[in-house]
Amino acid sequence: MDRPEGGHISLDEAVEMLGLSRPEIYRRVLDKTLKGEKIDRRLWFPPDEVRRYAGELEKDRRLLREVVEKWLSFFAGKLEKQSWAVMTDVSGNDTGEQVAEIGERVLQDALRAGARDVHLDPLHEGMRLLYNVGRCREVARFEACLREPLVAWLTGLTDLKEGGTSGIREDMLSRSWVEPACQMRLTEIPTALGSHFHIHLFTGCENSSLENLGYTSDQTKRIRQDFVSRPGLILQIGSGTPEDDRNRITMAREWAESGRLVVCVDHRTGFRAEQLIQLDLRDTGESNAEELWRTAFRMSPNVLVVDDVRDAAEARALVEGVRGGAVVLAQVSAANLQDALRKLAEFEIDATALGRAFLGAVEKAVVRRLCTECSRRRPISPDEAERIGIEEGIQVGMAVGCQACGDGFSGSRQVYGLWTAGTEIATWIAGSRDCPPRPPDGPESLTAALRKAVRDGEATPDEVIAFFP
Repeated sequence: MDRPEGGHISLDEAVEMLGLSRPEIYRRVLDKTLKGEKIDRRLWFPPDEVRRYAGELEKDRRLLREVVEKWLSFFAGKLEKQSWAVMTDVSGNDTGEQVAEIGERVLQDALRAGARDVHLDPLHEGMRLLYNVGRCREVARFEACLREPLVAWLTGLTDLKEGGTSGIREDMLSRSWVEPACQMRLTEIPTALGSHFHIHLFTGCENSSLENLGYTSDQTKRIRQDFVSRPGLILQIGSGTPEDDRNRITMAREWAESGRLVVCVDHRTGFRAEQLIQLDLRDTGESNAEELWRTAFRMSPNVLVVDDVRDAAEARALVEGVRGGAVVLAQVSAANLQDALRKLAEFEIDATALGRAFLGAVEKAVVRRLCTECSRRRPISPDEAERIGIEEGIQVGMAVGCQACGDGFSGSRQVYGLWTAGTEIATWIAGSRDCPPRPPDGPESLTAALRKAVRDGEATPDEVIAFFP
């Protein structure tokens, strides 16, 4: 190879001297952080430029080593008292393996803290780490030099798959530090500053019950017995949050444990339960999706669970499943039962068939949960008692605020209400839309569950009062 005048350094020599791959060098030349020259269609570098950049790289690598050591020590300190924690000595390993160990310690620390969600959020310089333990709180702020290695670790954890045209990718992974193994859903979300990573931990989902989710005893009895006593359509009204997923899976798992065959049709990755037959719609085209539905019907399930109703074909499949003798539990993204039924009607389902199939619905409210460390009791006011429909003179909770919570509240409380089939709802579904069905106010209703949350000191009267007309 003829070397240009001035003793220029070739690309291969630069690879060896800088410890970078050819693509990495090309990228740095394009970014103009490393100056190179095209001579006779080959890339050459002035010796002084390569020496300058080698010095910068060594400085960056030294800084990265210091940062990695700091965060390894930080999370080791948080996990040292956890007998189940698994920490690997990576002191002699390469930087990529050390950053991966930081990531594994982050996940274990989130589990230790009782976090349901972990967020790694991009910044202009670096990345911040947040845990959702009732509320989102910043746990750490990683330096800029750690951002790219952390992204490489995250995207290498599992085979992230796109779920549509938005660029969002997600998949499941699990870790067996504790028994049963902790399942997690990793979602990569494009943002203006780069990829935001959300990890939802399905902690406790394997052993969760309707009582754990916040259902009252009257509601759990209805769900466990009457909701599956005959074929029919049950609507779960929500927005597709992880808590909605947990709710749906818990109901399905309890029905399966009672001896029923439960088949789930899922549009997105979710918790994998041994008791359930779970079919994945993510990678199927229109014709394959139809065949997957047919496969579900041919299994003759007692219960068919659908995580989202997205089009007319799927809406018709709900009624078809009921006709086949199944209880169909379907999530519909809506504000309330009336909106959910209107949405199904827009998919041109036969109104008479829909009214005949309707068995019940589960609606949800989310209220702030009072902090158990600092909340105090006070007598309910006459106005509050009248508005909520609760007895006067009882003691109710009030927010105080402490170091643990800040404002008197600690996370949120899911409150559920059940609708059941009746002539009024069937008539409204069939086409008499002038007078919407009145919300129930019996022992299984949302209002009854909200009153219980107030009596139990979990929610304040002013927190629930908006739900009462």
